[in-house]
Amino acid sequence: RSVWVESALIPLMQLQDDSTITLGKTEFALGGTFQPLGAAGGMGAFSHQMVIPLADMAATELKGPGSRVEYELALIGTPNAIERFAEAVDAEQNPHLQSLSAQAPSQDLAQSLDTAWLFLELSALSAVLVAGLSILIASRFY
Repeated sequence: RSVWVESALIPLMQLQDDSTITLGKTEFALGGTFQPLGAAGGMGAFSHQMVIPLADMAATELKGPGSRVEYELALIGTPNAIERFAEAVDAEQNPHLQSLSAQAPSQDLAQSLDTAWLFLELSALSAVLVAGLSILIASRFY
């Protein structure tokens, strides 16, 4: 059995390549490290992550009332296939299921990113126009 730990835990727990980690009633060998997908801010900075196979979860006996266990499924595929899967998850209307996009984890962030891209495109266009006018004005004197 192996566990993957967030890289920030290596110095905090003084882990070595051959370290064993006890989670509940089960011991795991250190399988490797990973960088978390999202930059945790606020109180999330204190809750580092460990990842174990789902089949090993019951043996730890950690899951119970008040536990903070999260299950995640990362998918890769064509954009159409991923979109169909996300639509199927949303159609379930299960309050315990949530689909997050790697491009934008929330609708508000997606709209903000679209606005930011529009602003950047307009800024780039105006920079090209100003550069063109500068060249025109400078070449007039020669």
